[in-house]
Amino acid sequence: MNKFFVCVIYLIAIGILSNPAAKLINRDNIDYTKFPYRSYSFERGGKIYEKIGIRFWKDKVPDMSAVLKHLIKKEVRFKSSAADVLRQIQETCVAEITHHALIILSLPMLIYWKSKWAFLCEAIYILLLNLPFILIQRYNRPRLIALYQRKLTTEGLKQKYA
Repeated sequence: MNKFFVCVIYLIAIGILSNPAAKLINRDNIDYTKFPYRSYSFERGGKIYEKIGIRFWKDKVPDMSAVLKHLIKKEVRFKSSAADVLRQIQETCVAEITHHALIILSLPMLIYWKSKWAFLCEAIYILLLNLPFILIQRYNRPRLIALYQRKLTTEGLKQKYA
């Protein structure tokens, strides 16, 4: 079989398996204030991503929660509680780490298929199928955290993380 098709099948397989693997992550153990999830100063609370127009294209990329009905919808409603917003924050962390893992797991393709075309396919896979989703999580998370803190204040609750 052609190495290109083997690599495509491999990438599809890890993509499909990433969903059940992500389900295994205990959301309650995620600390969004720590590496790798915390917002860095250069990100300016997600504002740096607005320079690449993220506000205009982030809602145009596929959303797996629209396809897989068991996933938590990527929306926060007016009546969402602090707990609901915290779950959304945790979901952004899981989505981000899943896309990082997909990038790492795609690298063996370069060892199997040693070709300039493999590097091109890898670049496309990273730049179009993973990086945009990582950036979206990093853009949305600071906004969700701010909303979470407001909800905690409104509900008179203590913040989960300092």
